[in-house]
Amino acid sequence: MKESLSLVPEIKAEYETVYNEKSRALKIQKKIDSLGLPYIRVIDSEIDRYGNLSEDLKNFFPEIKYVQVIGNGLTLIPPSEIDRIYQCATRAVSGEEYLVLPIIKNSKNIFLPEMSVHFLIMYLLGMIARYHPETWGNIIKGEESGEIYIIKKFLDTTTRKFPNLILNRLTNRNFVFVSPQLETEKRLEYDQLEEITEHVKRRIGEELRMNLASRGLL
Repeated sequence: MKESLSLVPEIKAEYETVYNEKSRALKIQKKIDSLGLPYIRVIDSEIDRYGNLSEDLKNFFPEIKYVQVIGNGLTLIPPSEIDRIYQCATRAVSGEEYLVLPIIKNSKNIFLPEMSVHFLIMYLLGMIARYHPETWGNIIKGEESGEIYIIKKFLDTTTRKFPNLILNRLTNRNFVFVSPQLETEKRLEYDQLEEITEHVKRRIGEELRMNLASRGLL
């Protein structure tokens, strides 16, 4: 189950905090260089804890022709295959996108569909709760491992996301429901900035007048 949990981007922070190891979800962004060409930038933190990730990426995703190391980060530059690689990305409910690394079993890379990962974890949680009540009791108390925080976050996530994955499969389309408040990049137009500035000025003026009035100075 731990390996399966490492494949869920939405619980990445909780997984890495509780287990003190990196999950298999790499946070990425699709960017455009100065020549107008697209590339994928890995913006995950503590990238060095993945080991030789540049070689792993080329082994996991044969379409990747070149991996450039910039500082502590990686830039994936597949000249003609970027769209195909980007289709392998997983969009979290926050709108952020991740490249999920495979599980390695018997020297083979195993890529599990996202819906299968959610179903598998739910099945395993049900088995533990039903047939291992003592273990389940220790987990939900959170006194030993802290895994309850991962499980709570996962349950919130799968309640929101699993029906979305089923909808996508039934319709053969990719529906994305993202709250505007959670967009990773949000630019304000000049008119919007001006409106916000005027609103703040009015609020400050009102609070100042109320403060002066309460002191009998107005």
